[in-house]
Amino acid sequence: MKLFQKMKKTLLEFALVFALFVLNPIFSQIFAYFLDGVQASPMLAEYNASVFFLAILSFLLVLEFPTRIFHTKPILEEQKRADFIRCLSCANICFGSLCLISAVSLLFLHLFNVSAPEQKILPPKNALGWINFALGTPCAAFSEEVIFRLYLPSRFSLFFEKENDSFFSFRRFVLECIPLALFSLAHFYQGFFGILNAFLCAIALRRCFLKTRSIFVPFFVHALYNFCVFALFWLI
Repeated sequence: MKLFQKMKKTLLEFALVFALFVLNPIFSQIFAYFLDGVQASPMLAEYNASVFFLAILSFLLVLEFPTRIFHTKPILEEQKRADFIRCLSCANICFGSLCLISAVSLLFLHLFNVSAPEQKILPPKNALGWINFALGTPCAAFSEEVIFRLYLPSRFSLFFEKENDSFFSFRRFVLECIPLALFSLAHFYQGFFGILNAFLCAIALRRCFLKTRSIFVPFFVHALYNFCVFALFWLI
């Protein structure tokens, strides 16, 4: 009976999180794309209150999962140093992978004369806008990492994966692909280029999480990458 109640609570939590964090952004992007079209008016790089609210909820979700950031037992200094070096190495590889993926994607667009979405994102116009941008960019990255790299894969595994499934089983492969596809659809407004780029970057970020077992490492990489992308487009 207790197991049933616990599973019922988990399913309810999953339904709320899926509707709020996944379906709402995806359908909002799709509707905006078809209503405004690719030639949408320029947008300011500022975030509304919902981004910060979702970041707070995401942090509460993180507390449900053990990560290497929160050690429950005393560990040796050597182990801490080894963990730090491993995380730093994974972060460097992941960031380099994201940059390479974007570069190859842009080269593909150039070689095959494929047009990217022409909606421009303008830099903030005042100090409050820059503060909003500086805080909102990592908050948005944190929410995406928690939901698509930690929460959804874990819950899909809990609900659908069987005990005798191997690491390379087809079922596990499908369960890993679902969050990748959902993350890609959340970038629907960027067109085919944005969807493809998001899918490939999501693979690198998920790999980074699996190697470090800490959501904070891919979050840091994701936030840094987003800052670099904004800076690159504004400087060019």
